[in-house]
Amino acid sequence: GWAKGVELAVKEFKQVLQSEGLDEIPAGPAGSGVNSVFDPSLHEAVDTREGGNNIILEVVRRGYTLNGKVLRPAQVVVGRKVN
Repeated sequence: GWAKGVELAVKEFKQVLQSEGLDEIPAGPAGSGVNSVFDPSLHEAVDTREGGNNIILEVVRRGYTLNGKVLRPAQVVVGRKVN
């Protein structure tokens, strides 16, 4: 019933935003097949943990671009090598 209607409305709203040039910044944990290398022009590091150097370990908050310009960087946890 109503849940399916809300789901459809959200899907349509996302399509409208994409048609106007809004895109999610690709960021994903290592091994997810999505951009897993930290890029300071697209990502904001909110924490670091032991792991692959400069590799995104976790996405805390999604980021978005509008027509190629960053609206909000993706907040991520970045790996660092421990000596």
